[in-house]
Amino acid sequence: MTWVLRLLLLPVLAAVAVPVLVVTTATPAAACSCELVDPEAPPTWGPEVFVATVVEDLPEDGTGEVEVAAVVTHVYRGDVPDEVTVATEAEGTACGLTSLEAGQTRLFSTSLDGAVARVGSCGGPSVVDDAVIAEAERDLGPGEAREVPEGALEPRGRPGDRLGDGGSGSDGSGAEVLALGLFVGLVVTLAGGVVLVRSRGGAG
Repeated sequence: MTWVLRLLLLPVLAAVAVPVLVVTTATPAAACSCELVDPEAPPTWGPEVFVATVVEDLPEDGTGEVEVAAVVTHVYRGDVPDEVTVATEAEGTACGLTSLEAGQTRLFSTSLDGAVARVGSCGGPSVVDDAVIAEAERDLGPGEAREVPEGALEPRGRPGDRLGDGGSGSDGSGAEVLALGLFVGLVVTLAGGVVLVRSRGGAG
């Protein structure tokens, strides 16, 4: 009887172990390294240099690259749209700028990809203060202030709904793998039980 129970429990244990292994091995182990970033580089190095206010908070439990919207209030150099999408890695271990939050005003020095500014924790955009603005104006002059519509700088919450299916954040794939594994294990277990009952009935 003991071997029968072991036989029936084996698929269940396998169904639980496989998705757990998949989820566990998907966790990044490497730490962020800023070795390739020049610590002496000025904050105005990029072809586009501008000040923008972040109006969204980073998605909760985001994975991969996540995005937030930022409204441009001042341009020092380059062709910059009125609103940009700030993209960064969700994990600090991947050099993501995890301190981004709605209400922050930062000086961005970057190379825009359309309206997307990709940033990270290594030499990322500085939170604006008098010293940051003074350095930017010393290097690039006074720049051009943007006319910002009333209410445009109000926080908008998190971008999950705005990004839709293509957005960042937890997509539930880990839970789906676990559920699928449990379902397969249950089906196999029931099938094994039916075969065992029939074989015992035939033997009788």
